Amino acid sequence: MTPGQVDLLRRAEEEAVAEYMAAQPGVAAVLATSALTGRGVDAVRAWAVGQLPEGPTLYPKVPARVAGRPRALAQSAEACR
Repeated sequence: MTPGQVDLLRRAEEEAVAEYMAAQPGVAAVLATSALTGRGVDAVRAWAVGQLPEGPTLYPKVPARVAGRPRALAQSAEACR
């Protein structure tokens, strides 16, 4: 779980919220975040990426030169088939 707006809490309040959330069934991690300050965003991203299974790419790799150009993207995808 990611409690947000932790920049509005005092340290003791933040710890109490984290402790409560960690005690809930099915909670794998508690990562405090603040959109205002950006605090915790990198930790959430790293945690989420770490949860992804390893495996093959399920879509064709598209060269950077076609990014943002739908027609070139479609042609590139056709060429990969």
